[in-house]
Order: sequence, then C-alpha cells, then structure tokens
Amino acid sequence: MYKDPMNDLSYINGMLSVYAQFNCHSCDIGFDFQLKEIQNVNFPYARAGKVSLTRIDNWEDHLTVTLQTWLFAFMEEFNLDLKSLYFGCEENRQYSAKHLVELMRECLQPETVYQATGVDTGDFKYDSLVFESDDQNYLLYFGLSD
Repeated sequence: MYKDPMNDLSYINGMLSVYAQFNCHSCDIGFDFQLKEIQNVNFPYARAGKVSLTRIDNWEDHLTVTLQTWLFAFMEEFNLDLKSLYFGCEENRQYSAKHLVELMRECLQPETVYQATGVDTGDFKYDSLVFESDDQNYLLYFGLSD
C-alpha cells in the first residue's frame, strides 16, 4: 500500500523544526517544536498530577490559533514589521497554519484532542496538545526558553 510522504510524522516534524529554527535565528531565545508518539494519554506527568488534560472540542480551530502564535512568535515578540517577507502577510501565516492542521488531521486521525497544562515553571513558556486516536497517541509540543 502506498503511503503519502506528506502524511508522515517525520515530514511534519521537519516543517516544525524549520519554523523553530527560523524563530531561533531571530533572537537569543531557544524554540523547540515537536510532534512525537506517546504511550498513552495518561503519560507519567499526567498520572503524577504535574499535567492536567482538558478536552478541546473544536481542536482544528484551536490548533490553527496555537500554530499562528508559535510559528510566527518572532514577529510578535520583537515587534518586527516583516510585511515584505512571505510570513509578513496574514493570509500566508493562516495558510501555513491551516496546512499543518490538515497534515496532522490526516496523519494522526485524532478522535480526541486535549490541551496539556503543566505546573508553572517560571521563565519557561510552552504549549502542548495531546492527540488521542484508535491505535496511537501523540504529543505536540511548543516550547520557549532562554
């Protein structure tokens, strides 16, 4: 059976990595964006009470906003006016985020999506989503740290 390489976890991680590196080159702050398989929704931090999971009903819209926030963080954090660049256009940022949402929908085929919220760690900023499907679960992580 033919598998579309565009629906592969490594392809999505490659795209996320490019955005993380693009953000890193704009500042002295480290960005880390990754999508990985996890054993189950009740991963160790959730069982230990360090992470709470909140179900997201309209996960595609939520993820689109989250992606736009993180993928283009360099523009907001540093008040950059990059209208001459591809990402300076709002439509292009929306298209990029929606394209990733479509890839994740096709690749992960989630039944339920959760926002994972952890204990406040001070200067460390992050967002995490957990995708639950029939046969596998995934963690989408966006992190920012100095």
